[in-house]
Order: sequence, then C-alpha cells, then structure tokens
Amino acid sequence: MQFYVAAFGATVLHQVGDGEDIVAQLAVGPAAFWVAAAGDSAERRVPKALGAATGRLLLVADNPDEIWRRAVAAGADPKSDVTIEHGWRVGRIVDPFGCGSGPSAAKRGL
Repeated sequence: MQFYVAAFGATVLHQVGDGEDIVAQLAVGPAAFWVAAAGDSAERRVPKALGAATGRLLLVADNPDEIWRRAVAAGADPKSDVTIEHGWRVGRIVDPFGCGSGPSAAKRGL
C-alpha cells in the first residue's frame, strides 16, 4: 500500500488484517480500487514470483509526467519515458511487485 500512496497519492479508504492477510481499499481521486498482500496463506503471488505480468493498470490523470516521476522515486522501475502514444500521453513503469507494464499515467486529447 505504501507504494501506491507515495507514487500516486492514493488514500486508504478501508483496511483490514495484517501481515499476509492485509486487504485494503485505496483511492486515487474519485477512482477506488482494492489491493491485497501477497503470501502463501492466501495463495496470492506477486508477478515477480511468477516471472510474468498478470495484468496492467492504467491510471488516467491530468499530470502523467509528475505521476511517472513520483512512481519512479517511490521505487518503480521505469520502462519508458512519458511520450505520446495513440493520442495519449503515457509513461510505463513496473511497480516494486513486478506488475507488468504499469501502472502507467495517461492523458488523452493531446
């Protein structure tokens, strides 16, 4: 959770459990989403453990360059600088847990 708070300014709306049993609802602006800790007790794995991505998160924001910089400063691995792709301003990272080509920040209408 700390990565999402530091990288994207997420706020914790709800959290239960501890250790491998943490489940939390976070929000970035009006968008809410849930995260859960990886661990053997819940049979949840991080992508790094699998050696592959399991999905991608695209965060649509007014300030993709700033969000990309904050994510990298918070520990994300930069995969591509923020550039224009298909009419969107997108920067790709891999988060500290190995999640694919995202989270990414994007702004449409450029």
